[in-house]
Amino acid sequence: SSVQAAVDVVLACGVSRVALVGLRMGATLAAVGAARGTKVDAIALWDPCPTGRSFLRHQRLMREMIGIGRVAEDGSVEGPGIVFPAEVARELSDLSIEDTEGMLAPDVLVLTRTDHKPNKAMVSRLSMDHVQWGEVSGQADLIDVPPVFARIPEVDLEAMVSWLSMLWNGEETAVDDPMVAGASDKAAVGRDQAGRTIWERIVRLGPHGLFGIVTESEGGGSGTTALMLPAGVLDHTGPARLWVDLARSWSRAGLR
Repeated sequence: SSVQAAVDVVLACGVSRVALVGLRMGATLAAVGAARGTKVDAIALWDPCPTGRSFLRHQRLMREMIGIGRVAEDGSVEGPGIVFPAEVARELSDLSIEDTEGMLAPDVLVLTRTDHKPNKAMVSRLSMDHVQWGEVSGQADLIDVPPVFARIPEVDLEAMVSWLSMLWNGEETAVDDPMVAGASDKAAVGRDQAGRTIWERIVRLGPHGLFGIVTESEGGGSGTTALMLPAGVLDHTGPARLWVDLARSWSRAGLR
C-alpha cells in the first residue's frame, strides 16, 4: 500500500510516466506491488531479494557478524539496528518474486550481484523479452558491512539512471508541488488523553530548510518539546520506526 501511495503522490504532481527503483527488499516490494495492481511504466530491481525469507535470513546473519542483539524466541527477527516484530516477519516471509504473475511493467531491469549467483526460481520467473538483465559490483561495500561503513555505489546508480534516461529519451516533464496544489500539510494520527486530535504536520527549519515533522495534540500540548534526530547515515526515520511510535505515544501524554 505504501508503494501505491507513493505512485499516487508522483502522479498528482503531473508526470505522465512513473518508474519504481527498489533495492534489496525494496525491489521485492516493488515487484509484489506491481503484481498486485500498482500500475507503473518501468521497474528497476536492484539486487532484489528473491523472497522475504531470504531477506530476514541475511538480517540475522548481519546481526551475528556484528555480534550484537539476541536470538528471539517470540518469532521476531533482529537485524543490525532494527527489529522486525513476529507478525511483520511472518508477512515478509510470505513475499516472493517467484510467486508474482504477469509482466509487472512494460520495461523491467534486473541487476544482480557479480559475486552471487542469482536465484534460479527468480531468474526463471523474470526470463521474458521485456526484462533486461545486468550486474552490479558495489553491493558488498553497501550492504554487507555495518551501516556506518556503507559506501554508495555511484557506478551502479549511474547505470540505473542511464537506463531510465535512455528508455524515455531523456524526456523531462514540469511537475507541480502537491503541497501547493492544495493537499493538506497535516494528518490526524490519534487522540490524546483529553480526547483532543493529535496532528502530524510538515515543517521547514532554519535558513537551510531542514525537513521535520511535528507531532502534537490540538492546542499544542504542555509546551514541552522533545527533539528526535534522524539516525545519521541510516535510511530510517530514527531507529526504524521508533521515533514515530514514541512521538505519537508521548503526544498522547501532552508533549510535542
